[in-house]
Amino acid sequence: MVLMDYHALTIDEPRTAPARKQQYLVICAVMAGAFVYTLLTSGLLDSIQIGTGTFPGGTFMFKNSTRDYAASMGLMDEIGNTYNISRSKYADLLYHLYLDHPWKVGGDQQRFATGIVMKNKKDYPPILDKSRILKDKTRLQAFQQQDFDYSVLPSHKASVTQFPHSLGFVSALIVSYKVLPALMKHAINESGPGAVSPVVLMTCAPNERMCTYYAPHATTKNTKAYQAFWLGQEDADTYMKTCETGIHALVDIRGIQRDVIKVVTWPYNFFLGGNKKSSENDKEEL
Repeated sequence: MVLMDYHALTIDEPRTAPARKQQYLVICAVMAGAFVYTLLTSGLLDSIQIGTGTFPGGTFMFKNSTRDYAASMGLMDEIGNTYNISRSKYADLLYHLYLDHPWKVGGDQQRFATGIVMKNKKDYPPILDKSRILKDKTRLQAFQQQDFDYSVLPSHKASVTQFPHSLGFVSALIVSYKVLPALMKHAINESGPGAVSPVVLMTCAPNERMCTYYAPHATTKNTKAYQAFWLGQEDADTYMKTCETGIHALVDIRGIQRDVIKVVTWPYNFFLGGNKKSSENDKEEL
């Protein structure tokens, strides 16, 4: 059997050949169309309808992370794969809990937790039997060499919304900079006098491309009851005082430049035989 690839078939063609330029333009047009489609299916133009409801509560088995919120969806899948939880069962079981306002805290300082909220016995994966959780937490060492912890989250009045999620990077950005701020603002307004910054919990139904969000209402009067949602960490208002501010705190300028260059030059590198060497930055963990 003879195997041939695109570069082998076109090795004798000059890079400036009209056919190659035409192929490059076609690929760029396809990528641009795909990008626009991704924006639309990620909910860029969708309005956010927020109401008041109740976060159901439960025992939250979680792992803390401090990184850009855009990385959170991949961590949800990693936990699902670790415990053989199919995507059809993610909803109301796997959660992210976002502790900080993404417009106020830079990506490398944003705190969130990812894990499983267990409300009753039928929700427990076999490995997460509650009697073993409380007696031997070392059984839960499975996620990036870090122990899972747990917190009993109370049922709590919350601002609630549903919003589409394409499970991609663009959708993750829309969640960070559109959905979370809107939900936090609604929760503060609904909490009334003494309102403080709330957390937001997100659970998704990947097969339906839809996520549900809860922002439990936080005030100076319910600080003690709300403490469980902070997972043993500082509340958002206290934490923010220690964080960097300004455009460089909110935006990874170099990272954006690097990613834009990758996207723009990928067709050239692939079809016209550009430099294929990956940079050290490509090896960084998400």
